[in-house]
Amino acid sequence: MQPWIIWFVIGLILIGSEFFLPGVILVFFGLAAWIVSGICLIGLADSPALQLILFAGASLVLTGTLRRVLMLKLNGGLALPGSSDQQDEFVGKPVTILTDFENPGALGKVEFKGAEWKARAEEALHPGDPAEIAAVDGITLTIRRRWLD
Repeated sequence: MQPWIIWFVIGLILIGSEFFLPGVILVFFGLAAWIVSGICLIGLADSPALQLILFAGASLVLTGTLRRVLMLKLNGGLALPGSSDQQDEFVGKPVTILTDFENPGALGKVEFKGAEWKARAEEALHPGDPAEIAAVDGITLTIRRRWLD
């Protein structure tokens, strides 16, 4: 079987698996495989070693440059965890408590902007209590009681 067909099929499998493994990473590896497939098709990469180097380079470039842009689009403009915009986007915003937080440091679930988030409470909180985001640690929100003015 010709190398360009192999790379095309690998790309197809990687892009298709993105539907089952969320994270918006595999699609970039799939696109990189398709780039290598095209390069093989026109005859610029005959050796497997060169093909692997091209695949690795294209994967890094695509993931590094396009993932953030795509995630922001898919996330409805929400800042990504770890970004500098995150504090402005999250901290102080109200959340809806979905599960009981029996004591300080307890883990549970909250709703923020229509999505369910894992959260850690600074104090005991229960569904119906007013709460807001105090901090963000990756994809976990730290919440506290919201004192209404």
